[in-house]
Amino acid sequence: MKKLFSSIILLVLTGCAAQTDVNDGVDANREILDAGDFTIFAPSDWEFTQEMGTDSIVGKFSDGEMILRFDYGWYTGDFTNNSVYFEDPSAYTVTEETIDGLEAKIYVPNEASSGKPTVLFIANPKGIEPCTEDVCILNQENFEMLGDNLNEEELALALQIFRTVDFKQYE
Repeated sequence: MKKLFSSIILLVLTGCAAQTDVNDGVDANREILDAGDFTIFAPSDWEFTQEMGTDSIVGKFSDGEMILRFDYGWYTGDFTNNSVYFEDPSAYTVTEETIDGLEAKIYVPNEASSGKPTVLFIANPKGIEPCTEDVCILNQENFEMLGDNLNEEELALALQIFRTVDFKQYE
């Protein structure tokens, strides 16, 4: 009987350890939020809101105070081409990372609460070739998620969330 009880305890502890590994150390008060074409792992009090987009999927994730907006589509441009946001490249630290197996760039303002957005940009998450034998696509789909004027705590949370973006597989 003691062996059976010990085995059950060991299985429970192993299962808990595996869950921690899957979430990369993020606390258990998180849940998966589904935006249709992708998911994120965010605090459990956050919600997804679909917004009206003309040529792309547009929406936001929020807890009512902090907001991360996204734009995913053919005409989603590279953040660095938007002079309204990116007028001073030296005001940002740019890191290149792999998120969900895709090349990503994260733009973080050098000063928190500076009024500048923190941005995740992933070009062509679906892997669409710009040209085939028969057709050339002028602009493949791109993904951008940003948070405006984040303080240090919000910035840390935004970076955690950015790194959990998981695009659904396309057939």
